[in-house]
Parts: sequence; structure tokens; C-alpha cells
Amino acid sequence: MSIVVKKRKRATTFDESGNKTRKKGALVIQRKINRRLTLLESLPYELLTRIFLLSKNDSLATVSPVLWNRLGIKEKIPSYLFIDFTLCMNPKSVILAIQRSLPRRYFTLQLLNYIDELVAAGYVQKSQREGLLNGKVIHAGHKGHIPRRILFQPNARQFIEDLKTRNFSFKTSTLTNGFLIGLKMKDSNRLSHVGHLVFQEVLNKEENDVETVFQPAFEQCIIKDSVDLLDIVYGFWFNLAQMRWTKFRIDGFLAQSLEYAVSRKATNSVHYLIGKGAIPQLATLLKFQ
Repeated sequence: MSIVVKKRKRATTFDESGNKTRKKGALVIQRKINRRLTLLESLPYELLTRIFLLSKNDSLATVSPVLWNRLGIKEKIPSYLFIDFTLCMNPKSVILAIQRSLPRRYFTLQLLNYIDELVAAGYVQKSQREGLLNGKVIHAGHKGHIPRRILFQPNARQFIEDLKTRNFSFKTSTLTNGFLIGLKMKDSNRLSHVGHLVFQEVLNKEENDVETVFQPAFEQCIIKDSVDLLDIVYGFWFNLAQMRWTKFRIDGFLAQSLEYAVSRKATNSVHYLIGKGAIPQLATLLKFQ
């Protein structure tokens, strides 16, 4: 593969006094394939897609620009190819195939519904331990895990509820990491979206999970010294803490967070936490001076 560099023609314009001016032409970089196609790249589409399915590797499309054009552009791929790719993950179990495919970006709620319809119509064979409940494929003995990518889907709540009917649930570590990723996006709307989902999931978990999920988020906001982000995280945490913790434990958590903010010299966070009722110890105040 070679790189071809082309220069655009200079555009002639006129300034306020009527004099001619020229803008420098921008460089346009194009890729040109000047090699023979490999045997894999030159295969008929039917064979190529079959190899793609049997490989169970969705990165195959990134091996070369030719394969990317034939396999990797989502708009060109028919929906049945995604379904076949999913079912190839575990030909003996639909639910286990879904579990392996959930972390992949192509897997959507719509695709999941398509698989349900195919199973219900008899086009896809389920295992003996699998059945249909309200038109959804379930596995009696399988407890699946929901990946964090689902938290960031536009229809995340509906997607999560659908998976829960199939005995899928979130790990506490997944919620923690998902919330931290939401913080790194620097988008308050996305963070609020993820925060509401995390709030609902932690609400049904054990008491200690409140601290496990939210303490890393507090620390991340303090490192950034962002009051805006800290205020969003504080709101979700405080609503849960009031329902699950004693006042003594709430005060202890705030004091611990305040001490961490002082150690990081996060001035904005220190003033915010004190304003929320964090009681500083004398040793902590002396460090802040």
C-alpha cells in the first residue's frame, strides 16, 4: 500500500480593499492499493463471510483495508450476518452465545429481539435446558453478567431490563468501572445518565456496595478538582447513603473524602465537602494550610 499526497488548488479571494489574496492549499492524503490481493481478500463474499463466522473473531475485518471494506462497514453488513456470528460463539446454547457476544459493539437490543423471534419460529435450535418465557430465550441454570458497555447505550434501561428477565445481572466492579468511565467522558449529561442506572442497580445490592461503587468516583472527582462532577456524584451517593447508612457512617465517609481532598490540595473540592457537612479534623486543617 502506498500513500498518495495531493495538493488542492489555491483559492483566490479578495480582501476588504479589493486586493487579491490566496489561501494555501491543504494537503489531501489518500490511500492507494498498488499490490495484488491476497487469497483471503479475493475470495467470493459467501466464502469470506463463512470464514469470518468460523473465526469467531470480529477483528478479522481490520486486517486489511480490503477486508474492512467487505466485512467491517456496519451499514453494508446484513443483519443475518450479525446473528450468525453471534450464534457461532456457542452453537449448542443460544444464551451462552449471547453472553459471549454482549461485550461486542455490534450487539444491540434489536439484534437480541431478532434472535428471540428466530428461536420462537424454530429457525434457530435452542438447547434442552433453554426455553421461551414471554417470547424471550432463557436458560434455567445460567446467571449471566451484563458488560459495562450496556450502561452507555441510548436504550440502556430497556436493554438491562430485558437481560434481567434472562437471569443476567451487573457485577459490582462493572458498575464501579462504568461510573468511572462516565466521569472521564467530561459530559455531565452522559454522567447523569450512567449515574441513574448505577443508582438503581446499587439500590438492590448489599450495603457495602454503596461505598465500593462511589468511593472511586469521589476520588476521581477530587483528582480533577471539579465541583460540577463532584456535585453529580455526591447527589447519587447521598440519596443511597441516607437509605442504607447511619448518620455516623455518612459523616465518616465525608471526613475521609475531605482528608483525601486535602492531601491532593484540591481546594475547590475541600470547600465543597465542608459545605456539605464534612467535619474536618485539626490535623487535616493543618495540612491544608
